Parts: sequence; C-alpha cells; structure tokens
Amino acid sequence: MAAPQSVTLDQVLDLAELLPPEQRMTLAEILRKRDLDIRRNALIESIQEARDLFARGELKRMTVDELMEELNS
Repeated sequence: MAAPQSVTLDQVLDLAELLPPEQRMTLAEILRKRDLDIRRNALIESIQEARDLFARGELKRMTVDELMEELNS
C-alpha cells in the first residue's frame, strides 16, 4: 500500500463540496462520530492512567478544595 499523500484542509473542503448534499451530510456525521471516538478513547486512557497511579500509591484521594489548593500552590 502506498504512503498516504499530504492533503490540505482547503483541498478536503473543495472535494467535499463536490459531493451530493446527502453524502456531505453523511461525511459530516462520520467525522463527528470519529472525533467523539477519539475523545472518548483519550478519556479512557486518562482514567486508566489515574487508576494505575492510584493503585501504585502515586495518587491520593482528595477533595475538590484540596485539589484546587494543590493546583494553586
């Protein structure tokens, strides 16, 4: 398989404008869902990292006030 070519956002938008309206809507929905998946996966990774840190004793329980105090110090 050939290496992917570099494409600019303007090129993608120009190509998207060539699609029929229904396909443009489908493309927008696919992109929205993929973005949600990416954000969901990043959140899952962050939660897992925090759980691992807590399990190793490197992260302690604290209240929101304690957290804010630590962040501001």
